[in-house]
Amino acid sequence: MTQAMARQRTGQVYVERHGDHWDIRFDLPTGGRSKRCCMPMALDLGQAKSEARRAKSVAWASIASPPIEPPPMPRTLAKVHAVLRGLAKQLGGLDDLLHELSVCFEDEMSNR
Repeated sequence: MTQAMARQRTGQVYVERHGDHWDIRFDLPTGGRSKRCCMPMALDLGQAKSEARRAKSVAWASIASPPIEPPPMPRTLAKVHAVLRGLAKQLGGLDDLLHELSVCFEDEMSNR
């Protein structure tokens, strides 16, 4: 028996009357729902739905974009030394920094 593939979430928009104005909400890609947002009294139902769809698309675009993650941290002192040495060379003219790094690295390795 094969498993059915789940449909990709597309999210719904919700427009509800709230006194003299419309409130909008929409589904989030995470499975939750947005907070209620009051629309101006001048908007009719069609305009409120349009605004809800626009707000949903903006929210989904910002959530769907994966955050830029920093590169993983080196796990050993030797890797840290290599990374810092590479950065110092890229920046240029940092011979003192390279020397200090080498001294610290050698001291740390001799203490093990």
